[in-house]
Amino acid sequence: KKIELLEEPFSILFQKDDDTGNVINYIYKEKNLNLFETVFIKKNGERIYTEISSKKLFDIEHFPVGIICVARDITNRKKLLEEKEILNTQIYHLQKLEAIGQLASGIAHDFNNTLYSILSSAEVIKEVSISKNSDITVQAENIIKFVDQASQLTKKLLTLGRKEAMKSEKIDLHNIITETVKLLERTIGNYIKIKSNLQAKSFFIVGDVAHLQNAIMNLAINARDAMPEGGELLFQTKNIVFTKNKKVSYDNILKGLYIVFSLRDTGIGIEDYIKDKIFEPFFTTKPAGKGTGLGLSSVYGIIKSHNGFIDLESIVNKGTTFFIYLPILKKSSLKK
Repeated sequence: KKIELLEEPFSILFQKDDDTGNVINYIYKEKNLNLFETVFIKKNGERIYTEISSKKLFDIEHFPVGIICVARDITNRKKLLEEKEILNTQIYHLQKLEAIGQLASGIAHDFNNTLYSILSSAEVIKEVSISKNSDITVQAENIIKFVDQASQLTKKLLTLGRKEAMKSEKIDLHNIITETVKLLERTIGNYIKIKSNLQAKSFFIVGDVAHLQNAIMNLAINARDAMPEGGELLFQTKNIVFTKNKKVSYDNILKGLYIVFSLRDTGIGIEDYIKDKIFEPFFTTKPAGKGTGLGLSSVYGIIKSHNGFIDLESIVNKGTTFFIYLPILKKSSLKK
């Protein structure tokens, strides 16, 4: 019975861009080669990673007449090594976020104490100067305004470190998105068209309304900044069921029913080389004075605190879509 590989070229076993043929010629002309790694291609196109040991064969006159190769299937080992590398990267990323989060929380608490002292002094100045000097009153009011702005920054730092108290209550995510869209329509500018397509059938979750509104607004502001010439901002929801634990981005997601909230813009997009950095604290591509680099990192912290995760897809000059996955409310999720 004819075997399929008979009279077929040796290269049929290897992927087209493999240099195995050159290596075989090298072995034949020069010397033995041990533990050479290559990829075999099965009939169905599946790739098999192999480790090859080889030795030349000689006749009685020591003339080379062939080569014998022993191939070991190392596909599983390769996969384990790749998974280990991914896991190490995830651990490094989480450790870095945790360390910076702890640092940010400590700074925020100390900074808040300083702000309180400044605010108290400014309030005293304002009260004393109201009837005497309007200029001093204006300056005191400016101090109070700037202190309030600085206070908002510390709230972001506390969210990043997950040290700020968070409510746990039943939330209608569709309602939060709808209210946010109404606010954006009044403030974001006529040059950006906002659309909504909320298709999720289950949209009640457990969490903190203020924190989630803050996260959505941060994403929307980033999208606006990515569309300086105008464009489209699309809010969407749908439901998805994970039937087994799944690794996505830097997170492990537990099985169950989720709502997927996505925010898509048609802006400048994100370069591949910075996609892994955008959730890091203080990382920003905006010019000095235009951003703190805490927007997306605070979004990341908020979503994590809601037992969800965030992912993204982006094409340069085409746009970016952020995906937020949040677990749907279970009856046992709220404390009585």
